[in-house]
Amino acid sequence: FELRKLIEVRVAGWAALRAKPEDIESMKRAIEAERMRDTVAGNPNRMFHDALVSAAHNPALMQVYESGRNIFFRLPFYWKLFDDAEVKNVRAARHELARRWHEQILKAVEERDAAEAEGAMFQHLDTMEKDLLNRLPGNRGGDNVNI
Repeated sequence: FELRKLIEVRVAGWAALRAKPEDIESMKRAIEAERMRDTVAGNPNRMFHDALVSAAHNPALMQVYESGRNIFFRLPFYWKLFDDAEVKNVRAARHELARRWHEQILKAVEERDAAEAEGAMFQHLDTMEKDLLNRLPGNRGGDNVNI
């Protein structure tokens, strides 16, 4: 999450300044897929973040982001910390939380408000990190653990 904050907060600001109409449509489609829980085209959460990075229109940044994407979105190690019955509920709650933040980020991008987009992205990632840390067995108090 620290690395994602380092990269994606700035990405959100650049996307707000540089997004083209087709970029915004890609973000909207990803949010709609999240809302409908439609995974036919892939992971909607990942699709939103991919669309946001694409909207920054920086090829070098895209390469850096793509090289870390499997770390960012495929963190199977932490799902092993939950019992099988809890995984489905935890994932559903986290997807809903992410969707609401994605809507805030999209709104800022549509309004061309880079500061708001960056702030919303930071809050999104920080909220997701804290939510996860608070759910971890033995860490309900939110000890300082970096993931």
